[in-house]
Amino acid sequence: MTKGLNRRQFLGTAAAGVSALALGAYASSARAASDPASWSGTLKLNERNTPNKIAYWEQLGARFVEKSPNLKFVVEPSDTGANYDTKLLTASISRTIGDLGWLVTTQNFNLFQSKGLIQPVDDLIKADNHDMSPYIQRALEAVTVDGKLYMIPTGFHGGPISLFYNKQLFDEAGVSYPTADWTLDDFVKAGEALTKPEKGQFGIMLPLDNPEAIVVLARSWGGDVLKDNGTKSALTSDGTRAMFNWVSSLINEKKISERPANLPRRSNGGIDYNGFFGSGKVAMWQASPWHINQLRTALGDKFGDTYDMSLLPPGPAGRNGQLVVEGYPIFSTTNNLDAAWAFTKLATSKQEGIDRIANGFVAAPRVDAMTDPALIKSDPYYARYNQELIDNPPAPASVPANNRITEMYAMMKLAFDGIWSGDQSVDDALAAADAQLNDLLSQ
Repeated sequence: MTKGLNRRQFLGTAAAGVSALALGAYASSARAASDPASWSGTLKLNERNTPNKIAYWEQLGARFVEKSPNLKFVVEPSDTGANYDTKLLTASISRTIGDLGWLVTTQNFNLFQSKGLIQPVDDLIKADNHDMSPYIQRALEAVTVDGKLYMIPTGFHGGPISLFYNKQLFDEAGVSYPTADWTLDDFVKAGEALTKPEKGQFGIMLPLDNPEAIVVLARSWGGDVLKDNGTKSALTSDGTRAMFNWVSSLINEKKISERPANLPRRSNGGIDYNGFFGSGKVAMWQASPWHINQLRTALGDKFGDTYDMSLLPPGPAGRNGQLVVEGYPIFSTTNNLDAAWAFTKLATSKQEGIDRIANGFVAAPRVDAMTDPALIKSDPYYARYNQELIDNPPAPASVPANNRITEMYAMMKLAFDGIWSGDQSVDDALAAADAQLNDLLSQ
């Protein structure tokens, strides 16, 4: 990082420089020959430092270059979170960013698109007559800007709208299992019946340090976190305030949900939701479906005997998630456009969509992959979640217009602690958080 600049200043300076380059020299990226045997050089894919995903891409890349003896496929592992973005922006300036890289609508897609660092794929789709009909339209719209599609998504999700539950605890309490038809009253009554203070057992666990969960809950009450196309805070809207009052009542009045500060922590400081749920100390958990594979790995055969998954009951405004779309768009810097496009088609094929779910990744927004009979049979838990997204695709994620989503999420993780602890009223905490968020959005 340049001496004398903080991270925010650096990103702004780097993005400005990258934008100028992208609109100039980078816009004329050379296109390789279409014959795979004639491709040469290196095709580089940037990924976060996540071992299972790196292994997946390395295996797929090895298959991809089998007919291209002069082309090398490389996965470039980077850090996670904001450090990942910083590294990619720096690599863009030095023209070493490579060809493809992981972007997601709740972190960096808007930033990289607005700086001209990724290129639209419409012309490539048209030239190949590539079939886009299997894709959920709303997922494509989330990565379409000014009528141009900037990537074919490899994954998407609707936020934490799953409801995991411990069947053993339900059986012991004589409570019927959750169904997709449950109301909020059903949910709360079950939570009360399943809370056993003498055992340290809670009926409900909500991931309240996860900003995406806050968005999902707020939308289910008719509120949100942002409004006016991401330029203003919606934290003091009636629906959002009503949601916070409801959650606060579960924690501080009914005492059927544990305070986040009292939940166990992982070594990185994050809340160990998996561990607490797996310990048998909570009956129901609002979660995202990829936790299924983590639990199955940790619990083995015990998982199917003890746990199952339904959907979070709808709020007064319905069951409303937030659509998050991820993928590996082609950078404007690529010198191997044909190879990058061919790899994109392979990575977003139906079979890879199925394989990605089997590997524990989020689903590809392809209906043919999500509804594959073999996949549904092997993973009925994920299938229920996927069908909800097919039937009711949620609205796109709440993203700040100035791309300051990382800072917004960091602020949100701290802003509501006073509500959960009972030290602040909902109105006071939301008023303070609203002011902080509007200040951030104005920068």
